[in-house]
Amino acid sequence: MKKPIIGITSAHEKEEGLRNYYRSTVSIDYSKAIISSGGIPIILPVTDNEDIIKSHIELLDGLILSGGADLNPLLYGEDFQEKNGIISPERDTYELLLLKYFTKTNKPILGVCRGMQILNVFFK
Repeated sequence: MKKPIIGITSAHEKEEGLRNYYRSTVSIDYSKAIISSGGIPIILPVTDNEDIIKSHIELLDGLILSGGADLNPLLYGEDFQEKNGIISPERDTYELLLLKYFTKTNKPILGVCRGMQILNVFFK
């Protein structure tokens, strides 16, 4: 039986103190959970290249929208507040594009914390 390939969205973070240094990160616990459940994890980097997004989707049997930074409150009709945390506009754009195409496949999606929030924004 083929092991399911599960994509995990990653954070798009800037390393403070290093000029123009960005990285894709995700908690190792997502990969460990997929492996221990018999799947194969793939970390998905943030991109706005729709051809790359579509190619990733073709490889995947399922998707985990991982937790992370706050969503831009403008996405759900709210203004920025003093208590807002760090936002990632690049990741917001990426995950909304990813969902635009992934939801057409009828493959399973799991949203964790931020991931559930982006699902709510997408389906509003």
